[in-house]
Amino acid sequence: MVGVPALWELLHRRIKNRLHDNGKLVSETADLLIKFNAWLRDKTPLNFGNVLFYPIHEGMGGRIRYFISGGSALNEKVQR
Repeated sequence: MVGVPALWELLHRRIKNRLHDNGKLVSETADLLIKFNAWLRDKTPLNFGNVLFYPIHEGMGGRIRYFISGGSALNEKVQR
């Protein structure tokens, strides 16, 4: 999937807002899982993102392998 940084920022914001709408516990748990998976991915060859975030992945079309950003710099938080 190819897009400009504004698209990825919009997508990131929408996912975060939906998680927040489900309550503080869901939002904070999702943030911790995101951080844990990023740490695990950086330190080991393991990546449980497709299991942990299955509903989000399915909502975006399922088996997307790459998000490609171009046109300008992408915010590092959105990139992670």
